[in-house]
Amino acid sequence: MKKIKICISLLIILSLLGSCSDEELTMKRTPYSGSEIQTNGYYYYFYTNNSSPPIIFTEVFLLYKNGFIFWDVINDTHDLTILEQIMSQRYNSTQNFKHKWGVYHVTNNQLISERWMQSEGGWLVVDKYSYSIQNDSTLIFENGTKYHFQSFASKPDSTIAYSWIE
Repeated sequence: MKKIKICISLLIILSLLGSCSDEELTMKRTPYSGSEIQTNGYYYYFYTNNSSPPIIFTEVFLLYKNGFIFWDVINDTHDLTILEQIMSQRYNSTQNFKHKWGVYHVTNNQLISERWMQSEGGWLVVDKYSYSIQNDSTLIFENGTKYHFQSFASKPDSTIAYSWIE
């Protein structure tokens, strides 16, 4: 009887491990050709956590005309010049990380994005986000957070994303 319990436990564990693979995006990538948003830079939001001492974070995402979105969180600066230097350096080291990428659509004054997020188990899950378009340089996240647009002349390329997203 003990051997049967061990075998059943092993089968359950193996089946769980076999199902731990990256989720697929449900949105299809479509090129963006509208004028509701800007794609020649990035949208950003500054926030500070409640640690002691507090840490400054900047959430940024870059929207591409080909329908890709690149997302990152950078800490320790509110200075956009420094932020852009850090973004350029980090992009070179993180562009190959699938969980930094996703797709977006603009419909009815809403920007909807789907992107991968790292799960606690290590595989990637898909999260969907919605932003109201207040104007081409301001997006309001579903929780009320306001993202502002900043032009970025040296915006990185999105070619790598084609390896995960069609």
